[in-house]
Amino acid sequence: MIVRRIRVDEETSEVLVRSNPVLRGYSNANVYGGHEVGGLHPVMAIAAYKYVSGGEDLQLCLLLDQGEDSWFPVIYPVELYEVVDPRLPSGWAMSFDEYDQSSGIRMISFEEAVADPDFFGQLVDADELPQEEGQRLIS
Repeated sequence: MIVRRIRVDEETSEVLVRSNPVLRGYSNANVYGGHEVGGLHPVMAIAAYKYVSGGEDLQLCLLLDQGEDSWFPVIYPVELYEVVDPRLPSGWAMSFDEYDQSSGIRMISFEEAVADPDFFGQLVDADELPQEEGQRLIS
């Protein structure tokens, strides 16, 4: 799946900044992250998060590569992107979770990430692991 960064209008930006914990502290949702408007990005995962630090509702997010500066993805609100290519890579899977007495999708991603709920958390710390194990996670 490939997405393109878009610019949201002022009203949408205000709603996002108020409602999405990832954007708290930003004056405008359009300045979040390092992606330029119009830039194309491969999706590493689509996930539903309920943030511990604020926010009662589930937030649908994209996990996207930061580029050459980092090997781990950053969480971006789906509202800041449009889908350019909706095809999911082969080998992707889905996981489910319980939310307020009902079930819903927790994550859509490659099999390793879906099988291990802490995969992306481990990936952030991959440079602190023994070299072989860290390189395996990164690749």
